[in-house]
Amino acid sequence: MKILVPISNFVDRERLLEALSVFKSIEGFSVTLFNVIEVSSITIPLNSEIFEREISETRSKLLPFTNWLESQNFNTKLKVSVSRSAAEGIIEEANSGGYSFIIMMKRKFRGKFQKLFHKSITEAVIRNTKCMVLTFLIDPKRTWRL
Repeated sequence: MKILVPISNFVDRERLLEALSVFKSIEGFSVTLFNVIEVSSITIPLNSEIFEREISETRSKLLPFTNWLESQNFNTKLKVSVSRSAAEGIIEEANSGGYSFIIMMKRKFRGKFQKLFHKSITEAVIRNTKCMVLTFLIDPKRTWRL
């Protein structure tokens, strides 16, 4: 079983461990930490080599977190992708990667008025992926900045 964990610049380690502990009894599951580098353009090149520097920098930022998860006895992989939006990148990876679950870490819930002006990444992922999506609200005081 494969679990996708999209991460941005902040990670609540305690909440992520809490979420992953649900799966610990299942033998042979793997966790893929996934980060999307957003490219704000209408088109995106097929060859991502022009973004190699950004991908390399992001990987180096995420590597300590990946190593920390492995030290907690989780089979962990790291993947960095380039997409026009975070939601689009997560949806593409989730639908093409054969994942059973996605664990989304939300920073805050938005009120009805805020929802009119802000598109939720989590909501887009829930609506457009084929696998189960688990959401957790993270505490900003306990987050680990990458």
